[in-house]
Amino acid sequence: MTGGGFPGWLQRISGNLRTPDADYQQASRHYIESITPIIAKAQITNGGPVILFQPENEYSAAINNVTYPDADYMNNLMKQFRDLGIVVPLINNVAWPNGANAPGTDAPVDIYGHDSYPLGMNCTDPSYWLDDALPTDWRKTHLEQSPNTPYMLVEYQGGAFQPWGGDGFEKCAAFTNHEFERVFYKNNIAAGATIFNVYMVRASAMKRSLTTLIREDLRRDQLGQSRTC
Repeated sequence: MTGGGFPGWLQRISGNLRTPDADYQQASRHYIESITPIIAKAQITNGGPVILFQPENEYSAAINNVTYPDADYMNNLMKQFRDLGIVVPLINNVAWPNGANAPGTDAPVDIYGHDSYPLGMNCTDPSYWLDDALPTDWRKTHLEQSPNTPYMLVEYQGGAFQPWGGDGFEKCAAFTNHEFERVFYKNNIAAGATIFNVYMVRASAMKRSLTTLIREDLRRDQLGQSRTC
């Protein structure tokens, strides 16, 4: 059993993940202290490609009476990375625009951002778009939550996935095709997004010269054909 992708050591500790609990901190510290010096050497300040650093991923909610947002947890986490040599701006990516860890909060990152997959992942009927899927208040929300930072969309829908036995990627390619991009990506620009990352581009495409603003959405069907929409 893979635990849905969670590492096995999470099953062997008594503390809650993403908290200051001592055994979780001890277990996660090994990874942090191993990977961070490698990333630090690749920062733009050392002539490398790393211009931003994200200490957490979609830290957006908690269950089972776990404190959220936990300022002690986030501040300690960010301090670990800073102490290990990270000097570029720290960013976050909450799963929806809830304002957590924005500048001005108790545990602020340098640049606040959020994710969005507005159409969801149901490719069964590519012509069906969810009601009210197109956000119309993101500019207003950003100015309320983080008015002094660029508007950053860290993960934005660039495709959809299929479960085993699903309808096939041909329908997913049609579901999030050029029409989706024309409407939703332009809406992001209208909302003032200046850092816009489409999630995700397949690995072989990384040989291309990619900027933060990715306007090209590459998909791959069952035959391994790449698609540019």
